[in-house]
This record gives sequence, structure tokens and C-alpha cells, in this order.
Amino acid sequence: MALSFVGAAPDYAQRRIVASHARFHQVQQVSAALVAVEVEWEYLDAYGRSVPGQRFHYLLRLGRDAVRICTVTPLD
Repeated sequence: MALSFVGAAPDYAQRRIVASHARFHQVQQVSAALVAVEVEWEYLDAYGRSVPGQRFHYLLRLGRDAVRICTVTPLD
């Protein structure tokens, strides 16, 4: 998950976002190895103010030693 933010780092720096928090709205077990999750990301800027977040639908593959993101779809 952390690697998915690497490309967003310049935008976050410009907007002075210093923290993010995932709020889970739906979690659905699709199969033994797949989980669908709806996530709303909440952000906090350097002044402690809330910054409007985004909602995404993730399809995750559960492995023995890792969870991998298969797809990410923006919902907003």
C-alpha cells in the first residue's frame, strides 16, 4: 500500500499533506483469495486541518505472506 503513495508524493507535498487515514466502508469476501474493499482516504495538512479525501474501490489478493492490490478504481 505504501508504494501506491510514491507517485502521489509531489501532490501531497504541494498541498502540505502530512498524514492520511483509511476509513473502510465496505469489505466483501469475493473468494478465498480475493477481497473487495471500499476505502475513503482522509488527509491532514501541516496545520492540522482536514483536507478533503477520495474514495476508492480496491480488489485485493490475499497471499500466504502478503496482501497485494489487483485493481484500484476511483469512486468520486
